[in-house]
Amino acid sequence: MAHSLQDGVRLVGPYRLEHLLGKGGMGEVYAGFDERLDRRVALKRVWSEGESDDRARRRLQREARALAKLHHQAIVQVFDWVETDDGDWIVMELVEGTSLRHQLRNGPLDPDRAIALACDVLAGLAVAHAAGLVHRDLKADNVVVATTSSPGREVQAKILDFGLAKRFDAGLDETQLSLGDSLIGTLTAMSPEQCRGQDIGPRSDLFALGSMLYETTTGTSPFRADSHAATIHRICTWNPPSVRSLNPTVPAFFSSLIERLMEKDLRRRPQNAALVLAEIESTWRQPGDRAASRESSDPTEQHARNQAAAATLDAAASALEEDSTTSGSDLLAHPAAPDGANRSALDITPASSPASRYERVRWAVASLVIMAFVAIAALQFRPPETLYVAVPSTATTTAEVAENNFELATQAVGTALVQGLLTFRHVVAVVPEDDGDAQDPVALARTLVADEVLTSNLECVARQCRLVLRRLNGADGRLLWTTGFSVDASRPLEISLATLEHLRGAYPEAELRPGIPDLEVRAEDYEAFLRLETRFNNRDEGFSTDDLIGELERLEGSSPRYLDLPLLTASALTRRFAETRDPSDLRRARDAIARAQAIAPEDPRTLIQQVRVLGAAGEMEKAEQALERLRRLEPGNTQRLQLHARLLERQGHVEEALATMRQAVEKVPSAAVYYNLGNMLFRHGDVEGARRALQSSLEIAPRYYNGLSLLAQLELVNGDPERAAGYYEELVSRSPATAELSNAGTAYL
Repeated sequence: MAHSLQDGVRLVGPYRLEHLLGKGGMGEVYAGFDERLDRRVALKRVWSEGESDDRARRRLQREARALAKLHHQAIVQVFDWVETDDGDWIVMELVEGTSLRHQLRNGPLDPDRAIALACDVLAGLAVAHAAGLVHRDLKADNVVVATTSSPGREVQAKILDFGLAKRFDAGLDETQLSLGDSLIGTLTAMSPEQCRGQDIGPRSDLFALGSMLYETTTGTSPFRADSHAATIHRICTWNPPSVRSLNPTVPAFFSSLIERLMEKDLRRRPQNAALVLAEIESTWRQPGDRAASRESSDPTEQHARNQAAAATLDAAASALEEDSTTSGSDLLAHPAAPDGANRSALDITPASSPASRYERVRWAVASLVIMAFVAIAALQFRPPETLYVAVPSTATTTAEVAENNFELATQAVGTALVQGLLTFRHVVAVVPEDDGDAQDPVALARTLVADEVLTSNLECVARQCRLVLRRLNGADGRLLWTTGFSVDASRPLEISLATLEHLRGAYPEAELRPGIPDLEVRAEDYEAFLRLETRFNNRDEGFSTDDLIGELERLEGSSPRYLDLPLLTASALTRRFAETRDPSDLRRARDAIARAQAIAPEDPRTLIQQVRVLGAAGEMEKAEQALERLRRLEPGNTQRLQLHARLLERQGHVEEALATMRQAVEKVPSAAVYYNLGNMLFRHGDVEGARRALQSSLEIAPRYYNGLSLLAQLELVNGDPERAAGYYEELVSRSPATAELSNAGTAYL
């Protein structure tokens, strides 16, 4: 028991208490002194609530023992555990300094200081995660910035309270939540999976780190709202403005990194703290070199660094086997996503100091090994938060079938599958850019970065067909669900309706999304629309935008509730406005969007087209508002990143726009996204970068018309005219448009 001596000095075992530092819901912390070893210490008393808390007490003891084995300058060390009648005490290192929360009272930190602090915290997290420990309550209050630091260092941040006490001071924004009998952390430090009561792992700490760094660089908490319920809603659904939009002095790479750390879907966050630390150190330098580090690196050089880092990791793995500082029995594994689920391409560059390099690499390898052991088993027991489904072209087996009807039948199946997936929350359809992409399902899933593949096969004799749908696992092609039913090839609308009905049984675990309209269209109008869409996408000779718009408006007159009609109208007019700058095209596009909003204001397709039209009109504030609604509806949809990049570009924020577009490529490296990146790079003078992006686009989809056209233009203006002539020959053979014919002639000349 803690007791008092005659002179009034209070003792806890051999430790002398000096004064109270703080207290909260789980305990209180005192400054103290260890007279045996002549050092100052901190003593935390963990509240004891009787026999009902005995299990929690044993858990805290186990965590204290595990933490006592962690030796890193970024982690406050645990020295001892003392049991008394009035509570249990944890004896820790006493850090001379102030909390990050205290420093933020004067506003956001200088960006370089914030980055240095992030490196310290990441180094500590990497060590803890490698030992199986998750902090669960990372926030500015639990990071202490020491007044004394290592030589040459600007910051020496230390992490407090790994899974022990959750706070010192009570308050609205520091409320602790309880699920069952277990406190899970401070509200503003929680990840979406914590708020939902799901299992947590290292990536939950990375989300909390992103929130903390957002506040550190902007002075604003990213998710705090007027009530606890509103805060939880924001954490789970809302994406705050980018850091650079609030503080332009923050480097673009760091702003982008913070956004990735705060991804709602944990699979889309960086894989672990060690890799994030390596990414920062490969981009950010010490004082004197930082300006150059903020420029984007050449992808070839980055690849070379990755290869060198991979060799370093291989060498470190053997060294790790001989290291005995952490026993295998002390490692507590936590669920993590498999390698394929992570959509962030991170550089891994060895640090400058051999000792620090070895330590970071050793813990990075340990973390990866632990995560690999538990990933597959963990994910088998719960579905991912956001499911990416590749939808290849419909495979066909025909005999004596009318070609025109058959083409419409296959198009109806594909359209219905994409629309059907749209009706599910947290399911995103990924469509290949070319028929040639309908390859082996596993290879297709790897190419499109998809979790699953939804295939369709039409087996027809004359007009009668059997449609077979299959839901396949993207990692190994394993069959997850299948169904087959008869359809009439001459009735595309009936095919679509039947496909939509059967698809609902494919995803029984998925929640339906409200606001998606039914397929309300006359059968003959639906067939006419499919033909129009095909002609427009194929750029049929003699078929103009005016022809398309006139036909679409005619169809709207008889099927006014069919959403695809005004959406295609808006898309075609916006595309033509970009070429002609005719204000009437933009005005008509806005009218079409208004008609679409009257049908389905919260349909993601409506919002996507609205953002494009408003962006073309220069109404950036309204475009951002529409984009924000899209973020709430589909936080995992990569199209929003591409749209956001275009808006940033229109506002003159080129560096941030390119960083955002590269982030989209990292998440979904499809032909269309590579094309958009190449187009943006070309517009801003990076010819070589644009060429690489466009070549990547055509490697994925060799017949991708837009990619081939832009690459031909690039070669004509800045490259090899002979090569450009070859590209234009192919383009003209497919669609002899005026611009392509003119450019082909210029290339020959």
